[in-house]
Amino acid sequence: MAEKSREKQKVVVVGGTGFLGYQAVKEYIRRGHSVTIVALPPLPEEGLFPKEVNIILANIDKLDDISIIDILKGHDAIVFAPGADDQVIPRVPAYEFFYQANVRSCKRVLSLARQSGIKRGVILSSYFLYFDRIWPEEKLSEYHPYIRSRKEQAQQSMDVSMPDLQLMILELPYIFGSMPGRTPLGKPLMHYMNSRYPLFYMRGELT
Repeated sequence: MAEKSREKQKVVVVGGTGFLGYQAVKEYIRRGHSVTIVALPPLPEEGLFPKEVNIILANIDKLDDISIIDILKGHDAIVFAPGADDQVIPRVPAYEFFYQANVRSCKRVLSLARQSGIKRGVILSSYFLYFDRIWPEEKLSEYHPYIRSRKEQAQQSMDVSMPDLQLMILELPYIFGSMPGRTPLGKPLMHYMNSRYPLFYMRGELT
């Protein structure tokens, strides 16, 4: 099994030009895997990826099933990185917006990935799923449409992936960093930290 894990894989990263998708692509390249990305046009910056990366610039929600299957065929694994996060404030009803961005699209793509023969998948999700699980009395997914969408994303994606596609869901925390062509999410925080005004923050607890 350990020997199998060292084999070179063909991986498709949906949302490969977002911050997390970009970092995933870099790591796959570093490990010698073959990578295809599917992302909204345009590229954040020309020359973002090495020439060996297959770049498909398209809105995957606008592609028909046959076109998506044609893209996915021949790959061993898929990473689903796009979606709307909790910083987005949509118009009412908020849940319909988050459902489309985080549930419907992911569920469809992973179902087509299974049909195309892909055996492994990863969803880049949120640590709010973890909090919803360990604090059920807070009813986070009941009250917050974003957290509810992430919970539905996990459940429905698992349902359409079984039994052929082994799916992993990463409940990621805040991640700070940078990439070419995009403004880092932490930039406003840096301005705040460098301000001449006092900095207030929660003490928090270690467990």
